[in-house]
Amino acid sequence: MNLNGKVLALTSDNDAKMVSCGNLMLCEFEEIYEGCDFHHYRCAAHILNLAINHGMELKAPIIDKVRNFVNKIVIQQNFVMNYEIIAKK
Repeated sequence: MNLNGKVLALTSDNDAKMVSCGNLMLCEFEEIYEGCDFHHYRCAAHILNLAINHGMELKAPIIDKVRNFVNKIVIQQNFVMNYEIIAKK
């Protein structure tokens, strides 16, 4: 395959199995092919997506509490408006 002096790379998600695979490939390429430059990159978009989803999970209870509070206010305002309409009749 004439990989000596070539650059090889693996891009994967941040799964532990993929990280292990990248480390295993690095060791094997270093043993078999002299001068082969191998790099394992974790996909930045995937890592960013995981971080955002984790942050949203942390904020979800707070968002739910605020949403419930606002809904109660809206329901009470509608009740008061309806009561005022009935009271004026």
